[in-house]
Amino acid sequence: MLAAATKMLARNQLSAAAPSWSYHVRSIMQTCVAPQLKLSKKRSFFGTDASLLLKSQHSCRSISHGSQRRFKVFSLWGTHHRHRAHHQGWAHTYSPCRGLFMFSRQKEEEEDRKALGFLAKAANGAIAPPAPLSEKETRAFARELHTVNVAISANIAIFFAKLATYLASGSSAMLAESIHSLADIGNQLLLRTGIQRSKKAPSALHPYGYMKDKFVWSLISAVGIFCLGAGVTVVHGFHGLFVQTQLEHLTAGLTVLGVSLLLEGYSLLVAIRTVTAGAASQGLPFAEFVKRGMDPTSIAVMMEDGAACAGLVIAAIATYVTWVTGNSIFDAIGSISVGVLLGATAIFLIQRNRQLLIGRSMNVPDMAKVLNHLRRDPVVKAIYDAKSEEIGPGIYRFKAEIDFSGEQVVQRHMSRLGRELLYHRIEAASSTDDRKALELVLQEYGKDMVGALGAEVDRLENEVRELVPGLRHIDLETDRGGRTHPSHGSTELHQYQTAVPVSPVGQPS
Repeated sequence: MLAAATKMLARNQLSAAAPSWSYHVRSIMQTCVAPQLKLSKKRSFFGTDASLLLKSQHSCRSISHGSQRRFKVFSLWGTHHRHRAHHQGWAHTYSPCRGLFMFSRQKEEEEDRKALGFLAKAANGAIAPPAPLSEKETRAFARELHTVNVAISANIAIFFAKLATYLASGSSAMLAESIHSLADIGNQLLLRTGIQRSKKAPSALHPYGYMKDKFVWSLISAVGIFCLGAGVTVVHGFHGLFVQTQLEHLTAGLTVLGVSLLLEGYSLLVAIRTVTAGAASQGLPFAEFVKRGMDPTSIAVMMEDGAACAGLVIAAIATYVTWVTGNSIFDAIGSISVGVLLGATAIFLIQRNRQLLIGRSMNVPDMAKVLNHLRRDPVVKAIYDAKSEEIGPGIYRFKAEIDFSGEQVVQRHMSRLGRELLYHRIEAASSTDDRKALELVLQEYGKDMVGALGAEVDRLENEVRELVPGLRHIDLETDRGGRTHPSHGSTELHQYQTAVPVSPVGQPS
């Protein structure tokens, strides 16, 4: 690695004005060689399994003649006997504009590496690599991305149509509409950014992934619709109420409105198809899917395009009435109506994304389905502290503490193992005076019981996951059954008391 870095320095032809060669060699040793030696020590201490988690990324930098020099990033990573970590490096430059963002990203990556090293040491390499996206999630991402791309293309075409009309006619209204379309393009790009960022794999700092990033960018886009869409349109309308203007270039204006309606209508149709497919995949009615905001990106595109189509119809009617009557108040009223429509749409989207960012549980039918299934299982005596949270569009995590029935767990284990075999082992050890042999049999039986309880937990988790496919992370913890006060019970269980009858002490009735 040192030789490769030295060749790289030679290719950049550093002048005498640059720092000395000893400085560069010392920097290379500190940033490239020392971390690898440190990494090799960690490998020998933690084992090959932990080496997968102890990834690190380092870069060598130099500046000569006051210009920016970009050095190739050295990526150091460990390999696993089953999995190979794939970590792409990215180059660093000394750009004043990017310095703050680069520093922030470097700090996040450094914290992530430290967390990975700590977890590897604590778990002795037992942490599994992140699971890839399922086929269903991959198709959903592809549909969302296609919807947003269509919306961006439509808005770009509308922007150039309005801009061409403004350049030909000099209409100030068309200039305002061009700016409005440019703002729409920005909002759609925000949604696209959210889709791309939400596909990032989980990390040590974000073990449940970055799917909530989609909610953040959808919220920013909704705020943009409210401010740049509704706000500017309403202000323009109120300005028209007090300042009378003469309507000009009617033909050009109506032509642009017609072309915009066709393009927005096509984008709306694509968004409706995407939302319909998403509702079908979740097994929900279309209205319920939209109401819960299960797919904030596609729903935002659909509602924005729907509001835009309705606004174009209102604008066309207001323009025609203004031309017939010669009174520009109708045009102002139409502008205010469009602004109110966009504002209502933005408020709805803001509220949906706010709920998702705060943390929303599964819907009542799915939660009741899970709790009822667990309650009816013979090994479950009681359920406490059941919670769920939506970590992505239609993707949840579920947690519950379960008081297992020891008798049922033992009976099921004895049935799987074979009662006669177990009896024979105990009788054979009891018939001798060797107490160590009896203790060994009892130890083996205790180990088998621990494994049997783990097998029951795995079975319940798999059954619940098949019951509600959107459950990604399921944590069933064992509870010793020592709860005796209602305050120890779960608010989640009390919330679904009609679906899962619970007594005052939290026991199933």
